[in-house]
Amino acid sequence: MVSYIYKGCGISISSELPLPELVPGDATQADLSIRIGPVPDQPTAQVTDIGPGYMASAHEYIFRLPNVAGYYARDGKEIWIEPAKNADAESIRHFLLNQVLPQILFQRNLIPLKASGIIYNNQVVLFVGRSGAGKSTLLASLKQRGYQVFTDDMCVMRHNAKGEIEILAGYATIKLWQDAYKILQLGKPDESMRIRPQLPKYNTFIHEEFLSYPYQAATTIFLLEATIQKSDYTAGVSYASLFKAHTDSLHGKSFNKRQLVFSVLSTFLKNKTAYRIRRSVHQDSIDEMVKFIETKIC
Repeated sequence: MVSYIYKGCGISISSELPLPELVPGDATQADLSIRIGPVPDQPTAQVTDIGPGYMASAHEYIFRLPNVAGYYARDGKEIWIEPAKNADAESIRHFLLNQVLPQILFQRNLIPLKASGIIYNNQVVLFVGRSGAGKSTLLASLKQRGYQVFTDDMCVMRHNAKGEIEILAGYATIKLWQDAYKILQLGKPDESMRIRPQLPKYNTFIHEEFLSYPYQAATTIFLLEATIQKSDYTAGVSYASLFKAHTDSLHGKSFNKRQLVFSVLSTFLKNKTAYRIRRSVHQDSIDEMVKFIETKIC
């Protein structure tokens, strides 16, 4: 079967499944191999965690989603996918990239975080928050204003040789809900770009803008939350609150990597200034958010 070569999340990937959310790579020896084939019923080693649809051992992760696929991730080096009958390719990719690949990253001692970011003064300004907080809409708005996109939805953290934390971009796409197109005056979304057939959320690929090398983070971090109340902006977020916001925003369960997560986040969050932005879901608050952010980073 034909294999495609990609790069993203700080690794090179060989995949039998086309992955347009990633950018083409040129590695002769990939860090990760993604193949189509049978998925075992359980890990080969002792099960250390089990939950709805998944099982995990120290170096394995099995995830099954009815009518979509079964997935088996092992040793940070390989993923096997067993598609369900008549499953659509978009859903298979969606759960591969959002549920299974983050587990490969944990297995490789990399920390996947739900965050978007822009490049400013050659550093990454991060917007951290759970799904639905408005990270992608904010990022797309900043892109409209000429800011360089670093990543949407996920970044990857790791220690470098100096013991510092560096950040890598996840995927080469911005994913926007249908209502964001109206807020940003982008016209109607391209229906062929839905991330899943039944989900009104769409990819906008940014292959040519994708940055594959690591960056340092800026000293300012923005924590995004959605609220039904009025939008508000809070300075002076405590270290404990900042740490919890990041652990809550991990992209998947960290299982036996909790000590690594603590080490990486503790180092990363030293000397950081954070602002909490609560975005009202009932307000057109994007312009207000952008103005606030610009006053803090400029």
